[in-house]
Amino acid sequence: MSINIDPYLLRDPFPLSWYEVTILIGLGTSLLLFWKLADRYELNSSRVLRLALVSLPGGIVGARLLHVIDSFDYYSAHPNLVLRFWEGGFAQYGMILGWLGTALAVNALWVKLPSTRFLDLLPAPLLVGFAIGRIGCITYGCCYGSPTDLPWGVVFSHPDSLINAAAPHLRGVAVHPVQIYEMAFFLILALILLGLQRRLQPGSGAIFMVFLFAHSVERFLITFLRGDYVELQRLAWLTQSQIIALCLALVPVFWLASRFRKVGKSTEHSFASPDE
Repeated sequence: MSINIDPYLLRDPFPLSWYEVTILIGLGTSLLLFWKLADRYELNSSRVLRLALVSLPGGIVGARLLHVIDSFDYYSAHPNLVLRFWEGGFAQYGMILGWLGTALAVNALWVKLPSTRFLDLLPAPLLVGFAIGRIGCITYGCCYGSPTDLPWGVVFSHPDSLINAAAPHLRGVAVHPVQIYEMAFFLILALILLGLQRRLQPGSGAIFMVFLFAHSVERFLITFLRGDYVELQRLAWLTQSQIIALCLALVPVFWLASRFRKVGKSTEHSFASPDE
């Protein structure tokens, strides 16, 4: 399958890429979902929207910073490109950690929402925004996959697609449509988490932990199919993204273990015989 989409919606009087448009739409949709879903978690929608908006710059800075670190060799040779974020280059984990860290700090100092309820609200809007953003990746030809012989492999045939400039050896070569894989995963996981909201106690942190584990496993595995990670910084054959994914996947494991430990102690206490 050939993808022959011009990455730019406008070229004159100023360049405007589809990537930038979809990123803005994704952010706007995430903010709207924060506001619409707040009632499900017994949170004030206005305060949730305020917290999400104020924390957004932290997510953008984190996403760009982690991308620059991940591609340090390239940006150390081209330092003038570090701040040119409108040309693409955002790390998903940077967005999550930057937005989340900023939100928790702002919430503690100012907004004062129940933190675990906000954590359980966070994943679904974020995942939908990520899915929309992946449409921009398809139009721009970034975040591309590795070569494949599978019948659904895609060829980015437009001469201005990023893949043709960044990886000339992949020009005209069918690659995994990893952007579509991730779009599907994000949307399915968002629906699952919304369904779990009816089964799990809101505010327990369980929904966020399910998201953190599932997203981390997906990020670790999908990286093996990415073609744009070949030249990135690696440690023990793993990319920075995979190392972060492994570390974050352990957080829900330890959280669940601590919950079982508490339940076990509570059960022992309830069956203990009173001293005479």
